[in-house]
Amino acid sequence: MGIGSLEVSEGETVRIVRVTCRDTSIRVKGRANRTCKKEEFGKAKILKILGEESSLATPLDGLILLPDMTVEKIGGHH
Repeated sequence: MGIGSLEVSEGETVRIVRVTCRDTSIRVKGRANRTCKKEEFGKAKILKILGEESSLATPLDGLILLPDMTVEKIGGHH
């Protein structure tokens, strides 16, 4: 996972999210405007810290992780 010892501890629960962005038809200064939405999919438990920016986590409640999902510390921002 892309979160490590600088942000979480072993045994901590983190939020699994996916950010999707799309260009809108509204143009600002000749460029398409982009809107992004963050959606929470579930939680995972940190099993082992591998370094300052990575860790090993297990999804909770049967969640299946997909490559475009990321993690966030609960109560903060990743």
